[in-house]
Amino acid sequence: VEDVQHAFDQQAVALVEGGADAIIVETQVSFEELQLGIEAAKKAGAPCIIGSMAYDVTMDGSTFRTMMGIEPEKAAAFMQEHGADIAGLNCGTGMDIDRALEAVERYKSACDLPVMAQPNAGLPELIDMKAVYRQTPEEMVKDVPAVLKAGASIIGGCCGSTPDHIRA
Repeated sequence: VEDVQHAFDQQAVALVEGGADAIIVETQVSFEELQLGIEAAKKAGAPCIIGSMAYDVTMDGSTFRTMMGIEPEKAAAFMQEHGADIAGLNCGTGMDIDRALEAVERYKSACDLPVMAQPNAGLPELIDMKAVYRQTPEEMVKDVPAVLKAGASIIGGCCGSTPDHIRA
């Protein structure tokens, strides 16, 4: 834990000293590591702290949670309770724009923070030993209005997203 805390502290100080407008503690799957990142950003004086969890869709497709079993509502409440300014989600198996919509709704039901959604560009396929994401920018962007209406304040992209996805 001390090594991880030290690494987070060093990174947060360097980012704040470099003029970062915000620190994103992203692709987190456990409360323990997320808390270390948030604490480091606070100590460094970050002007804005964004917590962001990575979720995996369950085998039956009915829901999603982090690999440590954390559900979105609990994650959002934890981020608010521990001093994040924005509750976010990014990455994970099956976390495309449709699942991001559901996650935003679940976050908003559990906390009062602004919400950030950075979904993947669809499900990856392994082709010639490379992960290939087939969701086009046009396919991804069609659900952006619904994600905004659900309460997302920031929308971006994660795995498989390209500059074309973000522009769209």
